[in-house]
Amino acid sequence: MALRSDGSVDDITIVRSSGRADLDEAVRRIVRLNARYAAFPANVAAQFDVIEIRRVWLFSETLKLLEEVR
Repeated sequence: MALRSDGSVDDITIVRSSGRADLDEAVRRIVRLNARYAAFPANVAAQFDVIEIRRVWLFSETLKLLEEVR
């Protein structure tokens, strides 16, 4: 997802689909439901208008959000 400096969601992109439209939409819905994220600190906002945050979502019996390590 891409966040604007004011904490609003700029974009939600699914790089690799689950193959199920309902699960892909669930991820988008979760991001939107949690929207209005905190605004960037002033020193970060001075440098960036938008920040991209990448996450790996795994759906199983329970929903897990894992930070992508790269």
